[in-house]
Parts: sequence; structure tokens; C-alpha cells
Amino acid sequence: MTPDEVREVNPNSAYANPANPELYRFLDKSYQLLDDYSQITEGSGIDLKLGMIFKPALDWNIGLTIKTPTWNTISESTRAFTDVSYFPDMDSNTSFHTYESALYSSAQDYSISTPWRFALGATKFFDRGLLSAEAEYITYNSTRYTSPTSTNSFINVNNYISEDLQGAFNVRIGGEYLLNSLVSARAGFNYFGNPYKYAEETNYNGSVGLGFKLSNTMYMDVAVVHQVNSYSTAPYTLSGFWHDLGSYEPVADLTHRRTNALLTLGARF
Repeated sequence: MTPDEVREVNPNSAYANPANPELYRFLDKSYQLLDDYSQITEGSGIDLKLGMIFKPALDWNIGLTIKTPTWNTISESTRAFTDVSYFPDMDSNTSFHTYESALYSSAQDYSISTPWRFALGATKFFDRGLLSAEAEYITYNSTRYTSPTSTNSFINVNNYISEDLQGAFNVRIGGEYLLNSLVSARAGFNYFGNPYKYAEETNYNGSVGLGFKLSNTMYMDVAVVHQVNSYSTAPYTLSGFWHDLGSYEPVADLTHRRTNALLTLGARF
């Protein structure tokens, strides 16, 4: 900014007073700003998955799986600082003053435990194909954040998870039919349950495809997948006072539809 532009905003500004050369010299000059931010995140986790398959008959498989939470340990370190270099003009390569902010640094260790997962599935075999179905239950509201140094660090986050999330079912259904010794037809449907307790959301996809046996080791799969995701959202919320007056926040109903064509080439060894 020029001195005149500064005086228009603040006539008493010390920067626009030539009698104060330490501040006046920064006006109408070029500068270069450097914001430096770095973050390093390291973590490790462990979980356990147990399963069993029961065959009540030769043409039936019934499976049960239980996946424990993944217990993750996370370490984060952050540093940030700002440099501003002032130059007499845009063509100059030598700065006449550089401002360096204080170095900000922080480190945090915390743990995350993910939801439990329980799944029950069944498969029916036929002469030229099969049908399978699986239901999975996920305890989204059991996710927890903890800190080794403070019991209150994540209390608000954990309260939100407990109060606003819920367990949800995912359902998968699929089938395959052998058209001949080289080509098979496939179809499937996936429904994903809503993990949000106070929001409406629908998410599912369906697929159809063909599988080709190119040789004893090579194969090719072609599939079309159509996905639908619909939900309602509000850009802001109004307090109960406005609700009492009959005013409510606007709600937008959104639907995303996407169709993908997939081609897979593979080899078996």
C-alpha cells in the first residue's frame, strides 16, 4: 500500500508518517511470504479376525466371522513458522528486512479403537453356479479415542460418537452362473447401512458382469457397477427460539448416481 492509501483508511497511522522511518519504509514495497508447516504422523495397530465355516450339506456353506476393533496407537508431531521478507521493488533480489515468527511446535500421542464387525453368510451351490448372501453388523458408536496423558482430551469427540452414531447393517447378495466352460455371468447387490443416528442416508450399488477364461492361467472380467447415494443436509442450524417462531433451517435432498465400467485382466500361478 502507498502512504496515501494508508491515510485513507487510518489518517493517524504511524506507518504513513515520514517522521517514523522504521515503519514508513515498509510502505509501497514488495514482499515475499513463506508459511512453513510440517506434520509427521506415525502409528501402528493390531486386530484379530476369527471365522468358521459350517457345512450342513455338501451344497451349502454357512460362515461366521468376528473382527475385533483395530487398536491403533498414533504419534503426531507438528511444527510451523512464518517468514516475511521485504524488498525495495519487485525486481530486487536483496531484502532490506526479514520478519521471522516464533517457531510453533507440538507433539501428541493418542489411541483409536475402531468398531467391532460381526458377519454371517451363506452360500448355496448348484450344478452350474452359486448364490451367496452375507449380513454384516458394524458398531460405529463404539469407536473411541483415548490419550495416555489425559482422560478428558477426547471426551467431546467420544460423546459425539456415542450420541450421534449407531450400529448399522451391511447386506451383500451375489450370484454366478456358468454359461459354458469358458464364460460365466455374475450379478451382485450391496446395501450399506446408515451409521448416523439423526440423519437420513441411503447407499447401495448393483453390478452385472461376465467372466472369461482365456487360458488355464489367464482370465478376464468385465463388469458394470451402478452406485446410488442419497442424503439430506442443512448448511446451518437454527436454535429452538427460531423453531418456536416457525422458522426452520433449509434442507437440501441430494442424490449421487454413478455408473462405472470395469475391465480386469488376471493370471493365476
